[in-house]
Amino acid sequence: MWVCLLLAILPGAGGCGPQQSEVTRSPSATPTERQAEPGIVTIVLERPGEEPLEQEVAVTGRQTVVEVMQASTLDWQMSGSGSTALVKSIAGLPMEAGQGWIYRINGQWATRGIGQTEVLPGDEIRWQYGRFDALFEAD
Repeated sequence: MWVCLLLAILPGAGGCGPQQSEVTRSPSATPTERQAEPGIVTIVLERPGEEPLEQEVAVTGRQTVVEVMQASTLDWQMSGSGSTALVKSIAGLPMEAGQGWIYRINGQWATRGIGQTEVLPGDEIRWQYGRFDALFEAD
């Protein structure tokens, strides 16, 4: 859960969860036939004091959150790759001690890192920026 993002800001902390080569599917499992079809994944950024920013990204089927973010035109930075991929900043807002970016897939908090979580056409990646304690209190 959100602990994954906290690990990203702690010195020496690795990726999110156990180091595995397998990729986890987003919580909204869909029919097999949707996996290979091209379509759209929607990215939504919620930033303090600003209207949400929404971007639609064309995908060719099942892709990781990293792949979708890389295909977007959003200003974002990451470090690591695969199971150790971590967001450093999005839209100029950096990960810092006690605050940063967390994300949901189709309304469910992500339980794996961005290099392990997969999405399909029709899914939504919703990024929220703020203090971690306040973001989870609001839930």
